[in-house]
Amino acid sequence: MPQPAALSERLYRWLLLAYPTEFRTEYGEELVQVFLDNLHEESVAYGRRGVLRLWWETMTDLSSTAFAEHLAIFWQDLRYGARMLLKSAGFSLVAIFVLALGIGATSAMFSVVNGVLLRPLSFPEPEQVVMLWQTNQRENDEKVRTSVANFVDWRERNRVFSHLSLLRSYPQNYVSDRVPERLSAALVSPALLELAGIQPLIGRPFTQDEEIEGKNQVVILSESYWRRRFDASPAVLGKQMKLDGKNHTVVGVVPNNFEFTNTVARPVDIWIPSSINPPKREENRGAFAHTVVGRLKPGISVAQAQSEMDAIAAQLARQHPEENTGFGIRVVPYYEQLVGEIRPALLVLLGAVGCVLLICCANVANLLLVRAAVRQREIAIRTALGASRSRLFRQLLTENILLTVLGGALGLGFAWGAVQLLVALNPGSLPRLAEIRLDGTVLAFTAAIVLVTGTVFSVAPALQISQIDLADNLKDGGRGSTAGAARNRVRSGLVISEVALALVLLSCAGLLARSYLLLQGVDPGFNPKNLISAPVMLPEANYAKPQTQAAFFERLVERVRTLPGVTSASAVSTLPMSGSSMVIGFTVREQPPKPPGQGNAAGYNSVDPAYFRTMGIPLIRGRAFTDADNAKAPKVALISQATARRFFKNEDPIGKHLRLDISRGEGDCEIIGIVGDVHHDDLASESRADIYAPYQQAPLPFMTVVARTAGEPAALGDSLRRVVAEIDPAQPVGTIQSAEQYLADSTAQPRFNTVLLGAFAAAALVLAAVGLYGVMAYSVTQRTHEIGVRLALGARPRDILQMVVGQGMGLALLGVGLGLAVTFALARLLSSLLFGVEAIDPLTFLAVAALLASVALLASYVPARRATRVDPMVALRYE
Repeated sequence: MPQPAALSERLYRWLLLAYPTEFRTEYGEELVQVFLDNLHEESVAYGRRGVLRLWWETMTDLSSTAFAEHLAIFWQDLRYGARMLLKSAGFSLVAIFVLALGIGATSAMFSVVNGVLLRPLSFPEPEQVVMLWQTNQRENDEKVRTSVANFVDWRERNRVFSHLSLLRSYPQNYVSDRVPERLSAALVSPALLELAGIQPLIGRPFTQDEEIEGKNQVVILSESYWRRRFDASPAVLGKQMKLDGKNHTVVGVVPNNFEFTNTVARPVDIWIPSSINPPKREENRGAFAHTVVGRLKPGISVAQAQSEMDAIAAQLARQHPEENTGFGIRVVPYYEQLVGEIRPALLVLLGAVGCVLLICCANVANLLLVRAAVRQREIAIRTALGASRSRLFRQLLTENILLTVLGGALGLGFAWGAVQLLVALNPGSLPRLAEIRLDGTVLAFTAAIVLVTGTVFSVAPALQISQIDLADNLKDGGRGSTAGAARNRVRSGLVISEVALALVLLSCAGLLARSYLLLQGVDPGFNPKNLISAPVMLPEANYAKPQTQAAFFERLVERVRTLPGVTSASAVSTLPMSGSSMVIGFTVREQPPKPPGQGNAAGYNSVDPAYFRTMGIPLIRGRAFTDADNAKAPKVALISQATARRFFKNEDPIGKHLRLDISRGEGDCEIIGIVGDVHHDDLASESRADIYAPYQQAPLPFMTVVARTAGEPAALGDSLRRVVAEIDPAQPVGTIQSAEQYLADSTAQPRFNTVLLGAFAAAALVLAAVGLYGVMAYSVTQRTHEIGVRLALGARPRDILQMVVGQGMGLALLGVGLGLAVTFALARLLSSLLFGVEAIDPLTFLAVAALLASVALLASYVPARRATRVDPMVALRYE
């Protein structure tokens, strides 16, 4: 059995491992002997109590002195590393900039992902908040809004929701002593504020009885509109606001984070209670115009709620077959509704910027390997003077991590600027924009990146340089030779990985770019050039009769046609690509009746007779509307080609009669012609079936005036506002916008994805080219003596050129091959982001491979050309 003294010595030697190796080597044995002497003295003098006191003092002293020794060595390494970086300022600046580029871009992209995908929603218990949609099983549409009548039944019959609320975007005209405004408004149920867990900044929330028609003339302001319009004055409470001709009382102000940004227009200026008992509620059960949001009761899962709503949908289909047959109800977590569509694009972009970071790390690692070769003699001398390999490794690792920290600090500055740029480039579909910022989570992520990247690209160079051949590097006058095989393999492997990653990014960017170009090439069905639009919504209080509505817009269109520069003008109820639409049900009188739930539905537009000429929509057959198609004439309609294909497959639609649900028994419309298809919602979807009615026969209180101009359409904006004010000074105009801007907005998300991924791919291409050039240039420098010997023995410059270029292209082609394999494996992740292009597109991949090979050829040719100019006499004396 070991003696107590032997056990104590073994334990003490184990504790000494807390000290640095150098400290233990120099002082370890002496400390052990002192400890054993003290142990003997304490044991003799005080027995066990003395031994315990000695161990306590030893542990206390060791913990403080060991940390101090490590800290002293760290500061020594840090100071030395800083001096070495300053000594090689050019190398340091390049490495720091490359690292800052990679770290900054990654941190910026992570800040977007963090704000949009990772940050918890502002609601209490956000996992309980859900969206409820109707599903049209026949049309395979899973995002159909609902009607007020259906909502009331949902609310009364369910047992799984603590709150349900309607939401509907419904702009309001605000008339005051200032210029009339068209406000972004949302009609909501009074329960919405409690559902969201939001308390007003001032005032009160809506009360339950304010959802009753006649009691709902109250309004809550958004914080931003309150500050902008009323200077954040508390005196706004109780103020009367004339909205759409009716007085509403301001009862509160809600904070800006009270937003359901994916369901109503943003930013919302005002909130108004939605009536649950509007006139003709049951007659309008099929008017699906409202979105529904709900909060689950505690302990209720989404699956349980879905089962409950399935049962309610079946009940409504039996009780109201005309409106609800074929319709289900879908319960979707609000978070999924908010970020589900944007998540794939953000994750792809985060992966892309991660590839850029890896390429940056590979470049810096190559720089460090080259620098390590230069410092071999210095390290050899330090080793000869007694420095251990572990000490050298730690010092070099500290130096490299210092380089990374400096790159990370500069990268944070880049990240801040990049975040501002990303927010400015927001395509409009990016939710939670206010949550995107550099916060503690992003800073922690950046710190982790700095630590990981600093370790990853530093280990190989530090190991290489700390394991040099001492004897070989201390020789004087020795000839230079090529780098060791191991070091060459590391550098070559880094270049191959850079090329492979660059090819992956370029391939993905190429797919997105090709997809975007195809999307841009889609014919919208109308001519957007020099076309401007101005939406006008008439308040029911001032324009209650259809005749007064028709007279207003008829007069407005006539006045617009007389404006200088206007070549044609018209009006339409919902403009294509504007984000608004109207879908109605209809039957064909000459066709047999269809069972409930299988009725026809199509997009509906009320238009001025000159609409098709103004928009450039062609008339395919029949005749267009004329001024003679007025309220006294027989009702007529035009249909699109898609309507003819879908509902009149084997018959001529002209002369047939449509019975529109919106007509309320006022007579059938005769089809008099067929017009071209129009993309109403976006360019990526198929043209929908459309029905057009002449405005004089189907007047509506909301219309968009469209005008085609001879010159720049934006110059017409003030004139349009002035004409409306001359007809009715209390009538505001909505956002005046060109058709080209509407089209650009419809492709904003794919453009955003393409631009960002293209930028990352371009950076990867440049970095890969620089990395290949650097390796080849260094190889030529190291092989100067060999090249001189070859030239002296009769090699031609062309042979040298082929040798160097062949070496570089060999690395590049290996990278291209590896990159193509990775691309084939990962390309399918882009499928949801592409239009008209397959994820595996050989043409794109071949084009990208050819581009990368061409850049690699250039990067290899420059140092190869320099190698052919080596003077053999100089090279043979090269050290």
